[in-house]
Amino acid sequence: MPTFGTIYEDGLEIWGQHNDNNFQYEAFLNNFFEPTPNAGEVYLTRCGRRMEDIEVCEAGKTLKLSVVSAPGAASPSVEVEDDLGRRKILVNEQGDALVPFKKGFTFRLQVSSGGYIKPYLIYAVEPAQIKQIPNYADLIKSLAENPPDWTEKTFKEFQNRLETILNRDGVPKLFTSGILEYHLGLFQEQQKDPNFRERLQAAYGYLRWFIPFSDISRLICSYYLFCANDFEASIRPPLGSGCKIAKTSIFFIGLNGSNCDQTKKVLSSNYGLPLLVQMTDALTFQAVEAFFDGRKSDAIKLCAIINKKIIPEFHRERAERVKFLEACLKQKNGNLPEAKEIFKRLQESPWESISSAAKNSLKKISHE
Repeated sequence: MPTFGTIYEDGLEIWGQHNDNNFQYEAFLNNFFEPTPNAGEVYLTRCGRRMEDIEVCEAGKTLKLSVVSAPGAASPSVEVEDDLGRRKILVNEQGDALVPFKKGFTFRLQVSSGGYIKPYLIYAVEPAQIKQIPNYADLIKSLAENPPDWTEKTFKEFQNRLETILNRDGVPKLFTSGILEYHLGLFQEQQKDPNFRERLQAAYGYLRWFIPFSDISRLICSYYLFCANDFEASIRPPLGSGCKIAKTSIFFIGLNGSNCDQTKKVLSSNYGLPLLVQMTDALTFQAVEAFFDGRKSDAIKLCAIINKKIIPEFHRERAERVKFLEACLKQKNGNLPEAKEIFKRLQESPWESISSAAKNSLKKISHE
């Protein structure tokens, strides 16, 4: 059986069509706190949150940033550097600075106070350039009919094709690095290299900045969070819901048939954008879909295939997920003793999301 599968996911349609995009983006970063500077420290905040070393904004926009510094510190200074050189940005009495980003470019921004300097790297992106890259989609679709079992040579050929597609104006290097890291993580997992988790995490770290502007980034980040068993985060806006990843995440969160009407509303979707994923996960998506559709025998057969493909010691996350799915199937078939036994074992899962789902399932069984 091939190592990889290709899933087709819905595009992110609403971004850029509403006025609350900036709020959604900041809310997604989930980094709300009251920043308190150390003595002599100075930094910038964006929409009330402390800026990170790397930030992404839309080209053509002007960001309103605020300077935070320790009381009594030297007057702060903000400078921006782009293709026109370095220049100072006016900071008003309230500590606010307006920084325009007129075109897609990588900007260097710094705020200083006395001898303290805090630098930032800002990527101003043109969403149309990275939303859905047609040549990228065509490349992934071409793998649907012939899923790869990569060798060092064939993966390098794929990597070169991918770099050629992404190496064009308007595509930030950070975005390109994230796409390449993601597929390298898939390859390393195929090779049973445990470092694949670090590769996928790095891809998420690079691409999360581009979620509001790129469907590709959104899907890869959602899939990474699913692989890490962080199911709630994988469907949190602006990642959205309605795709195969979301269907399966909703299942593991606990909507495993107990609220069918609500579940069907969330799961209705049309698929279009391709994403290369591990075959065992593609089969898991199919098994959960069969579960929701009432095709229990199909779901059981798919679980059997997944179990043959995974190595529990290496695929620890997948082993826990398939156990939970099998327990839910036993519960649905009326085999409550075996279902309870599996759920009890899963209460000790190292992944809190699986442990919590197992505990909730046990509570439901006790009330049946």
